[in-house]
Amino acid sequence: MEVEQIMEDLEELKKTNKLTPRQEMFCQEYVTMGVASRAYAKVYNFNYQDPKDNLKCRVQASQLLTNPNVKSRVEELREQARQQSIIDRQMLLDASMEILLDARKGTPEMKMNRDGKFVPTGNMIQDHKGANEAIKNIMRMLGLDTQIVNANVEGKADINIATAKDFAKELMGDD
Repeated sequence: MEVEQIMEDLEELKKTNKLTPRQEMFCQEYVTMGVASRAYAKVYNFNYQDPKDNLKCRVQASQLLTNPNVKSRVEELREQARQQSIIDRQMLLDASMEILLDARKGTPEMKMNRDGKFVPTGNMIQDHKGANEAIKNIMRMLGLDTQIVNANVEGKADINIATAKDFAKELMGDD
């Protein structure tokens, strides 16, 4: 598509509230990539590596972003991405908490009896490495420092910073 045709499309669409399919693709790519000129090059089939095309892409992408409909759609897509991120983050937080609680509870230790069958010994084996990883993930999602040292033999998580140590003790029930 030539620059003149693109300019005509832009002028026509400024008069309406609709986006062309390419403008919609541009908005989608821009929100995904974060670089307007690259999104423009991809959607409008320009060679981003070519200096002349690169300049055209930067100019045209900049102009396209002045279109109120395009601006509005970009903001709408960004808001959708923010909402999806919140949902994904909550799912990860829930999964990390589940892993932490399972690691804290542990799994039954099994031993083979005289009949060749595995039976529980009554002891529980805690997964301290899994607990540490879950704590790291939870702390990362909460924006806390994640400098955690592997669990020691006694099963208590050694953590380098006070807030993380308090957080881990509370979650792991360590005294």
